[in-house]
Amino acid sequence: MIGNVRIDRAFESPDQIEGCAKFLTEYAKDTKAFAICVVVDKADIGYPQVWKSTSWPFKPDSMGVFVQLDLTEKRRIWFIPSEAGILRPDLKKELDFSTFQLLPPILKRLAPK
Repeated sequence: MIGNVRIDRAFESPDQIEGCAKFLTEYAKDTKAFAICVVVDKADIGYPQVWKSTSWPFKPDSMGVFVQLDLTEKRRIWFIPSEAGILRPDLKKELDFSTFQLLPPILKRLAPK
């Protein structure tokens, strides 16, 4: 089953992110999800502003989208920049997950101990 949910305003504050993570964890449990992929426009992120890290590989004002993949055993994140409002997947870059993650682990919370 492939499903999608909107998580508007999830990236406004730490409390919003935690609420979103709890919601996604329940959704993943209910749907028996084996992967979660979150795509969010940089312009829609008030928190966490991970691009302010000294290791941000793009210009500080670069626009684009973050793509975060959450699997039980692996988590990855990419940034796909845009130019003049057009996404440039040819310029995408995988980022260090521990530095640039947007959401805490979702599926790892559901993994058998």
